[in-house]
Amino acid sequence: MAASQCIKCGNRFFESVMKIPIGSPRRVMFIQCSVCGGVVGVQEEQSQTAKKIPEHFNQLQEPVQSQVKTQAVIRSDIDTVLKLLYG
Repeated sequence: MAASQCIKCGNRFFESVMKIPIGSPRRVMFIQCSVCGGVVGVQEEQSQTAKKIPEHFNQLQEPVQSQVKTQAVIRSDIDTVLKLLYG
């Protein structure tokens, strides 16, 4: 497998640095060489909402699972009543 390498100095170690480019309203994540600072990639910063989605998902998961179990019990009870009524 090929190892990533800085095209400027040949270094094989990189870092992410958050900066605001001149004239831009948003912060940008630069992936750059840890030795010479040569930029090898750029990513937009993830919004705070996107970072919180897994946290919100975990908070909602338990109540939803509880509702599903409750609905299964109710459905079972309905099936039992229908069998008693209609044989």
